[in-house]
Amino acid sequence: MQHPQVKAGSGAKAGSGAKAGLCDGNIGASISTKRGQCMVHIPSLTQVQLEILRLAKENPGETLQLSFESPVMGDGEPRTKNPSLIQEMIDFGLVEIQKSRVYCEISRFQRECWFEYCADIELPSIYAWELWRKEFINSQEGSTTLITPGEEFEDFSYVWVQEMEFQAVQPG
Repeated sequence: MQHPQVKAGSGAKAGSGAKAGLCDGNIGASISTKRGQCMVHIPSLTQVQLEILRLAKENPGETLQLSFESPVMGDGEPRTKNPSLIQEMIDFGLVEIQKSRVYCEISRFQRECWFEYCADIELPSIYAWELWRKEFINSQEGSTTLITPGEEFEDFSYVWVQEMEFQAVQPG
């Protein structure tokens, strides 16, 4: 599962709703005139894609930052293609990538989830880690790729991070 995070402009977080729900249902529609002469197709987008597009449209002319995490697998080489979530939006002509880079680091998504889980715990323990780890793994059920934290205390996974800067395409 890839975990996108969207940030607007100077790096201020524009929305965190894009972190989860990658498997939400699609939304789409077709509109036609009574005469049947013109048919406008509105592409079917996931809830996450709609949220990304909404943020981009709310910030016209601004470059937004999006980062995806994916597991280090197989030969350890990073992905070279855009995630399908974004590639579909590019193919529909909705967004345009300005800049992209890929690097390996410890999962920020896991760290943020762990710190959020521990917010009310005075002194997190290995027991709390084990409970959180189990919940975190279960939350990825149905995903084709898992980013699994290690069994040792605060043993976060190394992941490929793909960061991209993009803008909404303005109709011309």
